[in-house]
Amino acid sequence: MRCRRPPGKRLSGCTGRWGIQRGVIVQTTTYGADHSVVLDGSSAMGPSYRGCANALVFAESDDRYLAKLHDAGVRGARFSFRKELGAVLSDPDYERALARIRELGWYVKIQPAKDGIVSSVEKYAELGVPVLIDHMARPNPSLGDRDPNLTKLLELLQRGNFWVMLSLGEKNSKAGAPWDDIVQTAKTIIDAAPDRCVWASDWPHPVSITQPPNDADLLELMFKYAPDEGDLERILVSNPQKLFGFN
Repeated sequence: MRCRRPPGKRLSGCTGRWGIQRGVIVQTTTYGADHSVVLDGSSAMGPSYRGCANALVFAESDDRYLAKLHDAGVRGARFSFRKELGAVLSDPDYERALARIRELGWYVKIQPAKDGIVSSVEKYAELGVPVLIDHMARPNPSLGDRDPNLTKLLELLQRGNFWVMLSLGEKNSKAGAPWDDIVQTAKTIIDAAPDRCVWASDWPHPVSITQPPNDADLLELMFKYAPDEGDLERILVSNPQKLFGFN
């Protein structure tokens, strides 16, 4: 992903004019195993975009459909541990899905439970494939360094195959917009593994029950996380290039 802003200027109101050249289309939990949206989006956006499947596809679709997704640019699958959304695989389906992921050469993306990763981490802590932890592991910024989800995430990031998505800062925040209380948590994560952080906005916010934020403001929050130009280059360009397989 490439994205630039003019020095000293905000991006608010500039949605669609960010200079984003690459991205990943993630199958939202609400669409289940029907990946028509991802396939349509990949066809429209071309080879500069990758896809991330919903792991339900392994339980509900055949190998021919998986091959279709792979040919369309899908290179990972998102495993949800949010039981209230009804998208958690059974243990046998989970093991079969992991076996297919290894064969396909995909990465595993983890959507943590509402209480974070600590309640599910034993399910993926020892996987020998790239693992991307979504939403910064759902930390509680009011706990600071005492937060168990942050502690566990920092531990996982030392293993070499774990990555973290700097997303959902607006919901992890306890203070509300402009969400400044989550900034130090994000900086701690970046300092721990600057070469394995990537960014996302959670657009189009499909399970929001209140007015979603302006995604330009979420990108502004990213600039607060990483004011250093080198960190921005890694998080927005070189890190996603490596993880998602961009040419």
